Amino acid sequence: MSKPKVAFICVHNSCRSQIAEALGKYLAEDVFPMLLRWYRDKTQLPCKHREDWGLNNPTGKGEKEFLETIQMIHEKIQALKKRFK
Repeated sequence: MSKPKVAFICVHNSCRSQIAEALGKYLAEDVFPMLLRWYRDKTQLPCKHREDWGLNNPTGKGEKEFLETIQMIHEKIQALKKRFK
């Protein structure tokens, strides 16, 4: 059985998709490969499953906001990994 491919897409290139890609590789590469980090201005990629994590953009904010965003992405990837196992 092949692993499902996962794309982390960010409508603004604001670091969330890059963080998700890094954490995805670290936490779940054994379960799913990353397809791409972001795909500017394209939100209609064909897929079997789609989630909007609704993460706030931490760009231009303090370290606390970045750490909170990283923690939320970490938790979302862990949950996604459990669903795909």
